[in-house]
Parts: sequence; structure tokens; C-alpha cells
Amino acid sequence: GFLPDKIASEDYIFGGKQITDFPMNADGQWDEYLPENELQSKNNLETMNCTAYGTLNCIEILLNAKYNIKENFSERYIGVLAETLPQGNSPHKIAETIRKISGLIKESLLPFNDGINTWEGYYNPNPMTSFLQKEGQKFLEQFEFKHEWVTSNENELKKALKLSPLGVSVHAWIKEGNYYVKPQGYYPNHWCMLYGYEEGKFWKIFDSYDDTTKELIWDYNFDFVKRYHIQKKNQRFNLKYLLSAYIKS
Repeated sequence: GFLPDKIASEDYIFGGKQITDFPMNADGQWDEYLPENELQSKNNLETMNCTAYGTLNCIEILLNAKYNIKENFSERYIGVLAETLPQGNSPHKIAETIRKISGLIKESLLPFNDGINTWEGYYNPNPMTSFLQKEGQKFLEQFEFKHEWVTSNENELKKALKLSPLGVSVHAWIKEGNYYVKPQGYYPNHWCMLYGYEEGKFWKIFDSYDDTTKELIWDYNFDFVKRYHIQKKNQRFNLKYLLSAYIKS
């Protein structure tokens, strides 16, 4: 469900200082904050909504780590308002929809439950109800959300991981030995979350398919990478998180 973006001149780029942040996770490992497992394909239905799943996993981790807010948001809600197609969607459009239009709502308000087994049932209601859109606006009233592209090389990935888990494009899925690979000539067709690494060995992925935690070969080419920023508008952080980040640094 990943559709590639054309990176525009006005898009934010990591290192361009359009987003003010400081490294709060010095080792770049987000394992302790992983969200609950959620699958984009179940009930014999492939939702093609991976760009929403990968993006919301990053946001949920940041809220947990920064503010001790453990929330599960609805991917269906974003999929409808970002107009996800049977071919999928772009991660930039998903992020911009959250930032400018939709905000986020709780999974419990629009869940992907066992009773949903058709495309029409999943991408519904459409148009979205005014009640749910008002709920989404509450998120935007409380939080500032931004995002930026990251160059896909080892050093930039490790730097960006100090600030947030990353959304990454991959080819789903080819495994050789212990690690997943993307052979030369294969194109990205899936979006998921990069949440850490073991230096020189593998990258850690949290996925929206079975076997949600995966290890990707160290020289994996991600093609497209996004870093996310979320800030509570009253500027309060989780003290435990700040102390942990200080000790690690």
C-alpha cells in the first residue's frame, strides 16, 4: 500500500532546522515504548492502509515516551480522510492529513474489528461524521505535529532515531537467513516503523503484518524515510523520559 512521493522544495528535510528538537533518546532505541500489535490485513481483508499504520505507530511511541500517554489511534479514520486507494497511499499525504485536516481519534471510536471484512466496510463512514472530525480536532488543539524527510544512509538514520522512531519504505517481504532484504531492482511497496538497530548487524522494524518485529540487513536501502515530531502545546514532558534521556547522553 505504499505509494512513493515526489519530495517537493517546500517539504521539511532532516538537518534543515525547520523543526526545533533536541536528541532525547541518545541511543536511538525505542524498544520499551513499542505499541500493541495491530494488523492491516485480517478477516480476509487487505486494507492497503500501511502508511497510516506505520505513521500512527511512530506517533503512539512518541506520546508514550514524552508524556506517558499510552494511546491507540484509529487507522481507519486516517485512511478515510486521506482518501487511501486500493493501490494504497503516500506517507506524506497521510502525515499532512493528520497535521492539517483530521487530527487523530481513539481506535475505540472507529475500530478494525472482526465484523469488518469488506473494503466498503473498512473505509466507512465516508464522508466522515462531524462528531468524529470534532474528536480529531481535539488532538490538534492539544498537540503540535510535524514531519520531515530523512536521507537514507546509516549516519542520518542513527541521528534521526535519537529524535523519533522513523517511518520507512520497504519491499514486503523477502528473507535471506536471519534477516529481511531488498534485492537490487526491487521497489518499495510497504511502509512501516524503524525503531532501533544493532550496530553493523541489522535494523529493527515494527510492522503491521504477521511477525510484527523484524530484523533487516544492515545495508538495506529504505528509499524513503520520515522523522516525526510531536509536542504538547503546554510544553510538558514526561519527567521519567527526560531523566532517562539525560542519563543515556
